[in-house]
Amino acid sequence: RWEELYRPLLGALAVSRGAGLTRSQLAGIVGVPRSRADDALRRVAQYVTGEQPDGPFRPYHESFREFLLRDREYPVYPAEVHEAVAGFFLDVCGGDWAACSDPYALEHVATHLTEAARGLDRIDERARRVRLAHEHGWQVVRWAGLNLYFGGVQAVELRSDGTLAAAGDPRR
Repeated sequence: RWEELYRPLLGALAVSRGAGLTRSQLAGIVGVPRSRADDALRRVAQYVTGEQPDGPFRPYHESFREFLLRDREYPVYPAEVHEAVAGFFLDVCGGDWAACSDPYALEHVATHLTEAARGLDRIDERARRVRLAHEHGWQVVRWAGLNLYFGGVQAVELRSDGTLAAAGDPRR
């Protein structure tokens, strides 16, 4: 149960941003029916905060988030979780960022994509993330000498060494 349900669920909560992720988002990221997500959220209720039943949910305390991200006995593999979160929202928005109505996706996909790439050991895997972003409608633009991938309101910079980094909004 840890490997199939709790690691991915707690991992998604650990890497979540802002107010956190809703029950439906968690179910989609983990790849389980909402009923299983509900059951799991009830079992870990003492460790998360959020309005039942729909959330959004996030770790109750920052120390629990840090524990999940650093524990060696029960690792959550943050880069893999960031990839799962980014992939879920890239699929949800279907590459049409102008029509995407999910505030979490618009605000945080760039960060999750960046963190997924940052946690990978191989440049070819990072390049695959860039291709994935491009295939899902991220617009490639040149701005101030940077290669930026726009998705929603954030941007990801592809650096010359093949790494990705979150970039600020150049419109500001």
